[in-house]
Amino acid sequence: MTSLDQELPLLLLDGKQWRRPRSLASLAKGKRTVATLYWGLRHQQLGDLGIARYLDIAQLDFKSLHKRHLCELRNERYRLTEQGQTQQQHLQMQLVFDWQACFQTVDLVRLKQRLLLLVQVISEFQHQQLHYFVVRTSLREQRWIKSYFRQLRKSQRDRLVGPELTAYLETLPDQTAQVLVQELVGYQNNGLTRDQIAVALQRSPLAVAFVELSALGKLVGWCQQHPQSVLAPLCQGLSRSLISKNAVRTLHLYQATGSLDTVAHTQRIRLSTVQEHLSEVAIYLPLTQFPYEDFVSKDQLNQLISRSGTDVDAWQFQTRPDENLTFFQFRLIQIWLTKEQQGGHHDGEPH
Repeated sequence: MTSLDQELPLLLLDGKQWRRPRSLASLAKGKRTVATLYWGLRHQQLGDLGIARYLDIAQLDFKSLHKRHLCELRNERYRLTEQGQTQQQHLQMQLVFDWQACFQTVDLVRLKQRLLLLVQVISEFQHQQLHYFVVRTSLREQRWIKSYFRQLRKSQRDRLVGPELTAYLETLPDQTAQVLVQELVGYQNNGLTRDQIAVALQRSPLAVAFVELSALGKLVGWCQQHPQSVLAPLCQGLSRSLISKNAVRTLHLYQATGSLDTVAHTQRIRLSTVQEHLSEVAIYLPLTQFPYEDFVSKDQLNQLISRSGTDVDAWQFQTRPDENLTFFQFRLIQIWLTKEQQGGHHDGEPH
């Protein structure tokens, strides 16, 4: 069985495109720099932004893949070998990706902690067990569950957790429900680890992790459909914006004023920060909803294509007096063409 720190980079690499390990590592860690988001867009991997946090991976192990001849290295970039592509295809056949959009807008890491701890607390309480080791959770979520459990006890709704959890599980595909149930911890039941489940199901650890994410994403949907359920509060306070609040604020100010300098002065930020905010917005918004031509002309776009070709990944930013093209404009053109090539997708899901 291969480890998660090898399976994830195997998934993120490509058989044709040379990819920078630093960019892929930044994506997996969830770093929201414009460069990271841009390459996530180029690779159609924005749905994986921050996935290493959920998987608890500290570092992607590209070197082991290279030693196993699954990828080749050139100019500090990796590309899958034929053997690596075969391994990647085998891995992809085991994976589900229906969780990616939800993963970007809801903190599924915290949701999983809340769910597992609530189930454990209810189970131990029902068996009058007061002394036990709690499932691994952050102190913040332990406090949240402690407060919520008191509310449930006061209203005598704690007895509904089991039946409503069962009702939710019955909506899941059999194997998805099986994975989630095997991870639950309760009275005299320590649950199974991800690796133990992978061995039992003869699946990769990454496949099991993605099934977990699929189950959690479906739990968010189930709670939205059943707002009165005792499980619904588990999702409270976990929503997050696809685009950062600062970037949205910058866009709205620009739409109101039409001046980047005014936006920078109003928010007391640098002009370069305003441009970074707008680049982030352009990456996420559909092609028709961002005012590209406010910043770059068709002539500039055509000149760049004429000089550098249509292979956007091979472009290098060079300042030329005759073009007067800034890096902000250069990046917007890259985003513009990428959107056109990908059909204007923006939601971070695989296309």
